[in-house]
Amino acid sequence: MIFGLFESKEAKFWREETNRTLNDARQRFDKSERKKISINVLTRILKILDDIKDLSSSEKKKTMFELIEEVAKKRRNNINELEYDNTKWVEDSMVESYLNMYCGYFGKKLAREAVMVIYWCRTNLSENEIDKIIKKTNLSKDRIFGDLL
Repeated sequence: MIFGLFESKEAKFWREETNRTLNDARQRFDKSERKKISINVLTRILKILDDIKDLSSSEKKKTMFELIEEVAKKRRNNINELEYDNTKWVEDSMVESYLNMYCGYFGKKLAREAVMVIYWCRTNLSENEIDKIIKKTNLSKDRIFGDLL
């Protein structure tokens, strides 16, 4: 039997949903709004990565699922008349997508692709802005943007 050739519907959903959210935000918001979104999303993701880096595998899994529930609830609570023009909703949606992809529940391939959210943020920020965000964590740039993620 050959494993890894097929992907679950959920994995495909999260990849497509993440791409849709990132592309929609790129088109919907101007440069300054994208920068604010990127700073907030990257700050949240890096804080999560910093918080879980020293946990055991089972503790990471438990924490990730708790965070997914928390951010999903927050995203649902941010739905209002602005709909997709609501930057808080978009930020929560990006973080939720990242967590669902990165948690590993839907496969290693999707977990490795979660970095697309980080790279979307990176394209909207200068290196100095990225360095300021990274300094607030105990993570290295290699850990965040390199193969060590």
